[in-house]
Amino acid sequence: MNPRWQLTERDLDIVEAVVAHQFLTVNEVQPLFFSVETGYKAAARRLKALSDAGLVARHYTPTFDASPAVYCPTQKGVQLLLAHQRLHPDEIDWRGKHNRITAASVQHELAVNRLVVALMRALAERYALWRCEAHPHRSGGKRLTRRVDMARLGQMLSVERGSHLWDRVKNPSQKGRRVPAFLPVRPDRLLLVKSDSDRVSGNNRESYANAHHKTFFLEIEIAPKQCDRLRRRFRAYREYYRSGGFLRRYGHGDDVRAYPFVVLVTAPTDERRNNLIELAILEACRKMVWFATYDEVLADPLGAVWIRGEAYDAAFSTLSETQYSQLYRTHRRVERDRFVSAHVERHGLLER
Repeated sequence: MNPRWQLTERDLDIVEAVVAHQFLTVNEVQPLFFSVETGYKAAARRLKALSDAGLVARHYTPTFDASPAVYCPTQKGVQLLLAHQRLHPDEIDWRGKHNRITAASVQHELAVNRLVVALMRALAERYALWRCEAHPHRSGGKRLTRRVDMARLGQMLSVERGSHLWDRVKNPSQKGRRVPAFLPVRPDRLLLVKSDSDRVSGNNRESYANAHHKTFFLEIEIAPKQCDRLRRRFRAYREYYRSGGFLRRYGHGDDVRAYPFVVLVTAPTDERRNNLIELAILEACRKMVWFATYDEVLADPLGAVWIRGEAYDAAFSTLSETQYSQLYRTHRRVERDRFVSAHVERHGLLER
């Protein structure tokens, strides 16, 4: 390591982000902690310096293309955050074994983090959550750079991941031998858009209703899954709300309606998205599950890209039986997808 290298406030923010998200590449770090002027190379150099210092670990995933290095937490980095009071011991949800997962799981986690970072960057641009800093320049002077103010962004958005989010609900349909008695609730992320500056940690949720006004479970589908498995997932979220499981875990009182949440589901293609919407409608999830393609959300996280089941159902209810059959006459349902693109209403993430 360079003996002239010094730890900065931005370095602590980067290490904290790696610990929070577990798997990050330069593509996710650069939009949050480096200005457009400094760019990709500056982020890569700083991450390499942090890796050489042992504050983050660097790995390469075995893929067919030239993928960038993946940075993971280390015990030294966690201890650094504890020493600077950036992390509470009760909030540590990482062990060294968590870095040893399959390449497919790493790619899935990176896809989730890439979307979350895009949302964080979009919020910073919309609400001007910027922080200006002066950094030493090679010429001997100071260079003023702008990056996302993570402290102010944390007052608006909280992203939670890990096994503490996992739960289960009783399966209302238990016909057949192989039908599970319980349905797992395991979201990729929990997004909490706050109405005030109070932070709700993973182990302290008494003030949940007062501290947040928008709650989202994020589900990202990279590779197509079996329809039965997806229907069970939608059914699990429906029963999680109806049975009061979400209320018991995140709130207080006995009014289930006081604790609504939305499940955000992204699909790789338009056809897959529309198929998932129809599965959700069959499971009576017209309002609580929103759908979009992954590329649409990545390009415009706060834009009107989300389709609700009720809007999808309303658009098709205006068709006659003959028109409806014409949309489904082919196996790939190309006509249906064109109809959805042209006639189904879409909503933004922050709309209700």
